[in-house]
Amino acid sequence: MVEMLAASYPESARQASAGGDASVKAWWNGFKTGLEDVPADLIRLACRRWLRGKHAFMPKPGELRALIEPSLRARRAELERTRERVANMRAALSLVEA
Repeated sequence: MVEMLAASYPESARQASAGGDASVKAWWNGFKTGLEDVPADLIRLACRRWLRGKHAFMPKPGELRALIEPSLRARRAELERTRERVANMRAALSLVEA
């Protein structure tokens, strides 16, 4: 999805490729690093939201993150609740086994 987003902004791709293959790889590596902790479905959502807006330039990773930050926070909160439930279940099982 991010590749499709980049293709929608040929000027950004041209600027990145002006430095050669190493420059393009460095740019993509930086872009991916900025989003490495975001689930793929949320990255796709952010890309769709960006493409549906009126933006003249390729977004920075932080701009994409801002579009899905509420969803990301909710997902992390749910993950934390699930971890707590699992810990409670393990504690309960250890009491039964004792």
